[in-house]
Amino acid sequence: MKKLKLIFMFLIIGSGLLEINAQNPAIDSLKNLLMQHTKQDTVRVKLLNQAATLFSTIDIDKTLQYAGEAGILANNLNYGYGKAGSILLTGTYYRYKSDYPRAIEYFQEALKIYKENGAETEIAQCLTNIGLMYWKQGNYSQALENYEKALLINKRNNNRQGISNCLNNIGIIYRNQGHYPQALEYYQKSLIISEELGNEIEIANVLNNIGNIYWKQGTMPKALKYYQRALEIRVKAGDKHGISICYVNIGNIDWKQGNYSRALGNYQRALKLGEEIGNRQIISYCLTNIGTIHLAQGNYPEALEFFQKGLRLKEIIGEKPGICDSYSSIVSVYLKTNNYDEALSYANKSLVIAREIELLNNQSDIYEQLSEIYAGKKNYQKAYENHVLYKELNDSIFNEENIKKITGLEYQYEFEKEKHALELEQQKKDAVHSAEVDRQLAVRNYLFAGFIAMVLLVLVVLRSSIQKRKANLILSNQKKNIEEKNGELLILNKEIQDQNDLIKLNTKMILKLENDNHEIELDCKKKDLEVLNINNQLKIKMKEDLIKELKTLKRNKSDIDTGIQSVILKLKRQIDEETKIDLLHANIDVVGSDFNERIKQQFSDLTKSELELLAYIKLKLSNKQIAIQKNTSPNTINVALHRLKSKCNFDTSSALRSHIEGF
Repeated sequence: MKKLKLIFMFLIIGSGLLEINAQNPAIDSLKNLLMQHTKQDTVRVKLLNQAATLFSTIDIDKTLQYAGEAGILANNLNYGYGKAGSILLTGTYYRYKSDYPRAIEYFQEALKIYKENGAETEIAQCLTNIGLMYWKQGNYSQALENYEKALLINKRNNNRQGISNCLNNIGIIYRNQGHYPQALEYYQKSLIISEELGNEIEIANVLNNIGNIYWKQGTMPKALKYYQRALEIRVKAGDKHGISICYVNIGNIDWKQGNYSRALGNYQRALKLGEEIGNRQIISYCLTNIGTIHLAQGNYPEALEFFQKGLRLKEIIGEKPGICDSYSSIVSVYLKTNNYDEALSYANKSLVIAREIELLNNQSDIYEQLSEIYAGKKNYQKAYENHVLYKELNDSIFNEENIKKITGLEYQYEFEKEKHALELEQQKKDAVHSAEVDRQLAVRNYLFAGFIAMVLLVLVVLRSSIQKRKANLILSNQKKNIEEKNGELLILNKEIQDQNDLIKLNTKMILKLENDNHEIELDCKKKDLEVLNINNQLKIKMKEDLIKELKTLKRNKSDIDTGIQSVILKLKRQIDEETKIDLLHANIDVVGSDFNERIKQQFSDLTKSELELLAYIKLKLSNKQIAIQKNTSPNTINVALHRLKSKCNFDTSSALRSHIEGF
């Protein structure tokens, strides 16, 4: 393979993402807050999501841990915004793990919740992440569609960092398609905003991408300058993912300059970091690049082995641009070993992908490889045709006009940066001048206000003097009125005293009446006891009669059947009477006159029969027992209870019974 493909670095930095480093005090502070704030509320959800965000560039597994805890708590609290944040961060975890389809699922789920809550900043963030996942898979049209939607929302809300992210992402798509001037223009616009906001991480992202443009142009010193600036920022931030990308890109420069041992060292450092953070994309590119070193050194079996390992990982994560690169790398090995049939097979596979996702630079390289393959197979006509395609495409990408545009854009960026700095300086001067004008205006206003205050004070004093004279006159009149009222009060006091005496007399009478009522109630209970006593005597008399009749029956055996029937009837009547007496005896204090009075207060339109039925319920008698007491059938009692529960506004007879028993 003649040209090594680059890794295009891009990290989505969402709104509110903090700069961090390996010994970040922000993380320590947040951990302390989580230890102190153990209450399971929305504040803890926010703290957990912040912790997950901080760890996203240091320890992605911790991101999943904190996001998972935040999601469970947010779900328990029905806190939609916090739940969406945890889902978004879970998607970020799978993004770093290069599981792009699964990451898209989580980003889309978070997007749905944010849309329901009208959170436009977060909606734009989700769209940007979804676009990134489509870009990773080589679906540039879908990626661009999501980026442009996000850019529109960010512009509407004046989200400067969001605008910068979208410009950078769109630039990446143009760069992949070989449109370098357009890509650089978007990168520079993004860089100006990020520098204005002081977002170091995003500055590093854009610097890396600009370095890729110069690498493709072959301007190695400039490319190295941008890569090293990006690396310095990422080391300071402890961004392992970003550091690994910088090592790969710096290794690419070493490879280009023929310094294979140093290039291999950078690739191996990047591979170690990629394995630490579990990023399969970085691992796959490192394997491919290590294979390129072996290819350059003539170690073809080792080169093929590394290329195939990288290809397998790229196929797993579904990254089409990387798969296209790996096919081309394998073609290079087969070209070196004169295996033209295998080389042709892989070249055609690579070309299909390059055409599908419009990778112009890849197409150019593949046409060059096809030209070599057909020349090796002695098919010079096709070799010539592919060489022509290679030259046309390569010239369109790296023509003089494009190089001039890129150079011009660099000067334009410096000019815009200087212009922006001058504008900021002028804004500062304007702010100082405005502050001085405001100060002078404030002094003038204070003096004027002081004068007005003095005038108002004089007016207040004069008005106070006039009001004082008026008040004295009013007080004199009020004194006379008070003296007149005092006489009236004496008369009223006498009347009140007389009324108090009358009230005391009435109170005594009321107390006497209450005592009389108690005596009446006691008399009633006394009568009840007398009735019970009489009933007991009747029970004794009935038992004695029953004994006599049994003795008579024993003597007169001829009429024994009739006698037994008579005894049985008497026993039934006795049992019924005893049941009534026992119930009355057990509940003699339950159904008193006050029960009926309270029932009438709650249900004023009840008949005497209905009151009696409620009294039996209060005694906790069953429907069958009530039927015995009233000498009727249980069905009749059921019908009566059905009417009574409707009249008392109860849904069921059971509800009525529960209410009366607990009354």
